[in-house]
Order: sequence, then structure tokens, then C-alpha cells
Amino acid sequence: MAGAVSSVMKPKRRRRETPGRWLLLIHQLPGEPAYLRVKVGRRLARVGAVALKNSVYLLPVSDACREDFSWIRREIVDEGGDASLFEAATVEGLTSADIEQMFRSARVKEYEDLSRELATWVASAQSNKPPERQAMLAVLARLDEQLSVIERIDFYPADQAGSLRGELARARASLELPTGARAETVTSQRLHAADYQNRIWVTRRGVKVDRVACAWLIRRFIDKTPKLRFVDVATYTRKVQELRFDMPEAEFTHEGDRCSFEVMCRRFALTAPALMRIAEIVHDLDVKDGRYRHPETEGVRAFIEGVTSQHATDDARIDAASTFFDALMRVKPRAAGPKRRRRLG
Repeated sequence: MAGAVSSVMKPKRRRRETPGRWLLLIHQLPGEPAYLRVKVGRRLARVGAVALKNSVYLLPVSDACREDFSWIRREIVDEGGDASLFEAATVEGLTSADIEQMFRSARVKEYEDLSRELATWVASAQSNKPPERQAMLAVLARLDEQLSVIERIDFYPADQAGSLRGELARARASLELPTGARAETVTSQRLHAADYQNRIWVTRRGVKVDRVACAWLIRRFIDKTPKLRFVDVATYTRKVQELRFDMPEAEFTHEGDRCSFEVMCRRFALTAPALMRIAEIVHDLDVKDGRYRHPETEGVRAFIEGVTSQHATDDARIDAASTFFDALMRVKPRAAGPKRRRRLG
């Protein structure tokens, strides 16, 4: 394989991206654990890598791509495998145009799959009488998030993303209410905690920031006697009485650019200033867009990472973090800077 790479391990330069240069991750996985091959395959797909040949994957040179490959390499090595990361100017037998087309082809397939799913949803939504508007809007929010994920790894974009965004906008517009009825209906859609008592709340196993915060919010402000369940999404089948949060197709999950915690606050009209500040911190930690940049955000991140490292069970993580979130509710925020903050409602 070494002969296929004309230059390797170049000194790091301060640049965002250099056209025509490539990162190559070459790895060999151990026979055990059996799940590692699937795990690594999913991680590589998530960062947008394309396969050059067996166990050799490519990304364009950028700081973000180098970081992604470095983390995957570390995971492989920690599990007993072998992995090396190279930077190459050329790859034998392929031009830069050939490689760019490989990336475009991978994204085209993902866009087409998403477009088919949207078309299937639109066809089924038209047959619903009466339509379940909130459920349909939640589906559209999920598809919108999937589109954003693809866009983040679309290194050589064409026009598929714009076309799909137009389709989503048209589908969303079809659910819009008449102008006169809109304000009244939005108010009526606010949920009341009294209707959500002694419920079963389900989320994914291995809770971290957003799920930990949501569980605390449910216990503290919504359901006085909740029953929390943590499931494997791959094998989970929903029961009628269950309410899901921060998982695919959940009743309470990401909507557009809002994390699940923000969505729950908004839906239950929980607007205490301290709670809104926590929502903004959770947003920055979960969505990672740096929108609010509160000074305590990194401290919250470190605390949650410590809790998840210290406690193996989800119940223990939530119990430990709940005391922390209760304390955050009592912290008086520093004076707001010049940047305007968006309201959740």
C-alpha cells in the first residue's frame, strides 16, 4: 500500500482545506470484539469517508477531517487494532477529479435516499384524514436534521441539498394553518404537565448531555412520578403508553436547530430565566454550533463527562447530574454581553 501514496506524513500547516490533497486512513481490525467492524464502519460513514479499497479510506485535507480520522484511529488502536493516518498529494491510478467524483457519488446516493423517504412521507400524509399535524411536523424536523448531517459531509456540493430543502419547505407549508388561526392554535398546542403524570418515559441507553438534562427536566418540572426506561434503539419496539425523548421518531426530540431539552421547555412553556440559560448551555454542548457561548458551558461539559465516566448505569448518571442541575438553577447569571440571545418560544 505504501507504493500507492506519493507523499506521507507532511508537516501540519495552518489551513482549512487544500484542494487536491487527501487524508488516508489505513487500518486492520482484530477478530474480536465482533461489533468493532460495524462500529468503525458506521463512524467512517458518519464523517463522510469513502473507501479506496478494503481498509483504506479517504477524506479531503481539512482540520475537521484530520480530527475525525484521528479519533477513529485512536478508537481502533484502543480496541487492539492497527491504524495509520497519512496525508497524500496523489493516489496512484486516480486523478483528483476521480476522487472528488467518488465523494459526490456517495453523497448523491444519500440525498436520493432521503428524497425517496420524503416523497413516501408526503404521499402517506396526503392520505391521512384528519392529518396528525404535530406528528408530521416532527417527521419533517427529523428529515431536516438528516439533510443537515449529509450537508456537513458534502465536501464537493452540487445542487441536491438546495432541491431537497425546497421539497421540505413545500411539505412544511402544506401543514401551515390559515393566518387567522395560527396564533390561537400555537397557544393551544402548549402541553400541560398535569396531563403527563405517572408516565413511562423512554430514551436511548448511555445517556449524555441532552438525555441527562431531559430526564432531570421531566422529574423536576413535568412528571412528579415518572418511570424512566433506557433502551437499545436497534431492538426497541414502542408500546402505546410510552413517551419517547431524544431518539428517532420520538414525541420529544430535536426539531430544526433545537435540541430535545429546548423542545421540551418550549412545548411545556417552561420559561424561567435560569431554566432558559440551562437550555442554552445544553444546546451548545449538544448541537455544537457555539450559538450562546456562556462562560460556564465548558464547566458543565467537564462535569457531565466526569459523571458519565464515573457511573456506568443511566439511572446513576441522572441522579448525579440532577443535583448539579438543581444547583445551576440557583446561580445568578453574569450580565449579558452585547450579543442578543434567541428566545426558545
